[in-house]
Amino acid sequence: MVEGEFYHGAVIPFQSGKFMEQSGSHSPFQDFLSAFFDRLSHLFPVGRDIHQLFYGVMSFLEKAIEVRSGLLALIDEGSHLVVEYIYGSDLQGTRGNHLPLYQGRGGESLRYRRPLALHDLADEPLLSGCPSLYDAPHSLFIWAPLFWLGEPLGLLGTHHPHPVWERELLIKTMGTVASIIAPALAAMILWERPSLDELIRKKLEMVTTKMDPEVERGASLMAEIVALVERGLIEAALQKTNGVQIAAARLLGINRNTLRKKIKELGIKAP
Repeated sequence: MVEGEFYHGAVIPFQSGKFMEQSGSHSPFQDFLSAFFDRLSHLFPVGRDIHQLFYGVMSFLEKAIEVRSGLLALIDEGSHLVVEYIYGSDLQGTRGNHLPLYQGRGGESLRYRRPLALHDLADEPLLSGCPSLYDAPHSLFIWAPLFWLGEPLGLLGTHHPHPVWERELLIKTMGTVASIIAPALAAMILWERPSLDELIRKKLEMVTTKMDPEVERGASLMAEIVALVERGLIEAALQKTNGVQIAAARLLGINRNTLRKKIKELGIKAP
């Protein structure tokens, strides 16, 4: 089916839960985007809160195109997709579901950077725990990848129990929605996630709270922590540069001889 077949007539902004088509020069997709941008103009100035952005977008989608429920799966520091935000009761069982970055149909959506629709929801790992979804014969679930500056942020998932538009147009619409909110989401992720020094401070606090100040240690705690940090940095740099030591040294801001000495002292195995 050609794309132009989806664009018949104009729409009146949502009435009775969806856009209503009328004859005219505008398409449902165009009027949807106009209303969506208007909604976002009210959402963005509110603050830097992912929960607020997600719920605002989902409440609009529910009224505009009858999206019943949705989820936001973000990429954690361990390169896993984790379901962190839920909208609607249908998907409550998915909270906390996770899987390696490019696995499942959601991972396929990220790998190829395009939205896609699911029909067999029971086989999707991120949707496990929601058996009520599996028996809906005409429902549609859409994964839309979230990217900013070429880097993946996660997935926007939406459940359409009674699709109001043709399948291909809904897929295109959700892909467009994801691309529009991705820049704001990226800024909010940076704002909410702790900085490197804050993470290190919290980890060190966890270590020191378990120590007895009256017990003398056999080794210097300072030396142990420094060695631990150095080992982690060098291993990460070597992995990033595919084991090329001169490139890893440049990345770390040290000379190659110093890097070789550290690799030997810390017992690091080059990749």
